[in-house]
Amino acid sequence: HLTFPMDVQTEPVADDLPAAPTAADDRPAAPSPEAARRAAELLGRSQRPLIVAGSGVFYSASGRALADFATAYGIPYAVPIWDRGSVAEARPEYIGVLGAASGGPPLLEDVDLILMLEAAADYRVGYLESPPLSVDATVIRVDVDADRLHHMGRADLSILAEPGPFLDSLLEACAVAEIGGFEDW
Repeated sequence: HLTFPMDVQTEPVADDLPAAPTAADDRPAAPSPEAARRAAELLGRSQRPLIVAGSGVFYSASGRALADFATAYGIPYAVPIWDRGSVAEARPEYIGVLGAASGGPPLLEDVDLILMLEAAADYRVGYLESPPLSVDATVIRVDVDADRLHHMGRADLSILAEPGPFLDSLLEACAVAEIGGFEDW
């Protein structure tokens, strides 16, 4: 519920107000090549990665990039419960929903790298703490909003970017680094 005082509701608005800046004015769509290279390097050291796709993947229309990247490398991905769905179709790599209402995230203790794509580092992923994450798990966080990127939870690598362009850049960086797939995991 949002309430506005009556004087605010009835006050005339000036015609010459400056245009409000859009949220994306100062946010990079794509990551730097160095950030994508570093993420690929960390992924290449991993044996049991997991992608957690938050609402931002849906709102940035990056669901296809997520599915394509996960399929190309055989990486399981999940969505946090209550987040807007980023998964348009069933794929073998999609493992479902994380969160207390879904029985908790028991998979997190087995993960050695977690890639957070515009997902909150809250109770649904154990605040990215150990436990439930293993002590040596690597955390990569990607978000288009710098405040959210650094809000709660730790990160070994933080990347300010849209999830779709980031995944496209990561796909290229993984190919250059000759990263293998994770199908056995």
